[in-house]
Amino acid sequence: LMIRAEVTTGDFDALIAASEAIDQSAQIGREAAASVDMVESLYVQGFEREEAPDGSKWAPPKHDYGHPLMRDTRDLQNGAVVTAEPDGVRIEVDVEYAHHHQNGTDKMDARKIVPEGVLGERWERQIGLARMSVPPVLP
Repeated sequence: LMIRAEVTTGDFDALIAASEAIDQSAQIGREAAASVDMVESLYVQGFEREEAPDGSKWAPPKHDYGHPLMRDTRDLQNGAVVTAEPDGVRIEVDVEYAHHHQNGTDKMDARKIVPEGVLGERWERQIGLARMSVPPVLP
């Protein structure tokens, strides 16, 4: 003998879809946070390695200033604010002279501190690894 009953309880498909959307949103948020952390780290590493985000070495200083290149006050090195945006990560450096280092001047060679256009291979790889290292949100 079999007993069968059907009970109408609501739209489970909509509830499941909403739950999946929340999980997906949480995963995206965690990956964005990992990307921000990695970009902050890569930015500082650029100063330590004296290289641009594309991996090219900075132009050597014309004089010995008695301190590591572009790190006398560390304002530039510590001045980046990295935030997640809908389409990527934003790096803002609110230091008065940052654009001189990024673009160079008549008297100074450019020493890029933030990416322009396409990411360098190292930055792209490290950000990708950071995102992949985020464990999935479990339902």
